[in-house]
Amino acid sequence: MRAIREFRIPDWRTLVRRIEATAKLPSASTRPPLWIFRGQEDASRRLCPTIERQYPSNTDKVEAQLFYDFKTKAALWAERVPNAEDLGDWYALMRHYGIPSRLLDWTYSPFVAAYFATERRTAPNPKKKTVECAIWALNLCEIYEAAKDKSRAIGLPLGPSGNDFSATDFLRHALRHTGPNKKLETGLVVPLLTKGHNRRISTQQSLFLLNCSASMNFEDSLFDMMKACRKVWLKKFVIPSSARTAMLQRLVQYNVHALSLFPDLAGLSQFVGMKTEIFPPECWSSKFD
Repeated sequence: MRAIREFRIPDWRTLVRRIEATAKLPSASTRPPLWIFRGQEDASRRLCPTIERQYPSNTDKVEAQLFYDFKTKAALWAERVPNAEDLGDWYALMRHYGIPSRLLDWTYSPFVAAYFATERRTAPNPKKKTVECAIWALNLCEIYEAAKDKSRAIGLPLGPSGNDFSATDFLRHALRHTGPNKKLETGLVVPLLTKGHNRRISTQQSLFLLNCSASMNFEDSLFDMMKACRKVWLKKFVIPSSARTAMLQRLVQYNVHALSLFPDLAGLSQFVGMKTEIFPPECWSSKFD
């Protein structure tokens, strides 16, 4: 049985209290673990990258084709693109523009995660009386340590720093299985920090987790890698649909909404549409004009 600490979150005050208990700020004498967060509109869904949901078979082949198509044409539509050899930056850029990949999006901000969890109205599930969304919290320090230990054990190159999972040499071996273990049959999920940032990655405080296993889906790979960890490294905050509107209103007060996270016309369009949904008409002029 997988040990996930799950908490019910009926309202905003409870969410803030749980976040503060999890992601404690550092002080002069202590440096608590660094946690990252992910919002999911459906609490019943596994931790699963888009490409696993859309293409459960032939995942590697589909991803390779998507990567080739995007990389060869991106320069036609963008002022700047990553260097050809920066695999991590290419995967991150693809993911932020909606292309399915093995990357799973996370953020350093629990409130950004709360927005992505609550932004959409989830279609009713006939098997459940209510629809719920979720915020996942992951102890990044424990992930780093486990990923370093596993990478060393299977002979993947970590570079001079000993923990550079974004290095081209590491990714080339891990993703294309050209290293000592040509096909990774064990769980390995690594943090991916991109060297080049676009505005979306910056405003959303994003980072990614990358599944390097050739034989396991993301969640199985993650739990296999973490099976020796005896600390609490994964939490799940479950939010009922009844709390959705109030949480979105609070997030607007904290300046966490579509326009702040997607600083372009697409974000403005989403923001304008959401304001009419979550605030009554008498509030519009005082809050937005």
